Amino acid sequence: MAFAAGWAPCVGPVLATILATASATGTVVWGGVLLALYSMGLGIPFVLLALGFSWAQRSLGWLTRNGRCIEVVGGALLVAVGVLFVSGRWTPMFRPLQRWFAQLGWPPI
Repeated sequence: MAFAAGWAPCVGPVLATILATASATGTVVWGGVLLALYSMGLGIPFVLLALGFSWAQRSLGWLTRNGRCIEVVGGALLVAVGVLFVSGRWTPMFRPLQRWFAQLGWPPI
């Protein structure tokens, strides 16, 4: 239950967006493709983790040994992104990426 409670806020908005996009497209096939890709993106990491469990245990050992450093770097990145948001510099940094996505016609709505 704890996993589901933590999982739902992450998966819910993405799934809602996929479902809205799928329903807004003109064809059932495109909606099915979007949902299939979403499902694969959700499931493949778990399948790979199950297949590579022994390797994952070694990786988890590395994460355990270096956990504090990872926390500090992650916290610093969060603070940096927050400062970029507050200062108004986040959007100009990503405008080229937004233009590129627009040229590609993504998202396909």
